[in-house]
Amino acid sequence: SSDLVSFFRDEEHIVFNGIKSTDEVALYKMNGGRIPVHLNFSEDNKVTLSFSGIPSGIYIVKVNGKTTKITKQ
Repeated sequence: SSDLVSFFRDEEHIVFNGIKSTDEVALYKMNGGRIPVHLNFSEDNKVTLSFSGIPSGIYIVKVNGKTTKITKQ
């Protein structure tokens, strides 16, 4: 179930656990603008979203309708 999706951040990535290719992941600016995301799926079921090239600021990560606010320094 989508309730099992969790994630953590390092400096340049968000790393998701328990996500499937059918799950919906979106990244939004605080003004509501959507940022295209490119998820990288690895063989150990880790999914990463690169933060490189995204300006510093506050963003909303939305996974299957569940939102979390994150800050990029």
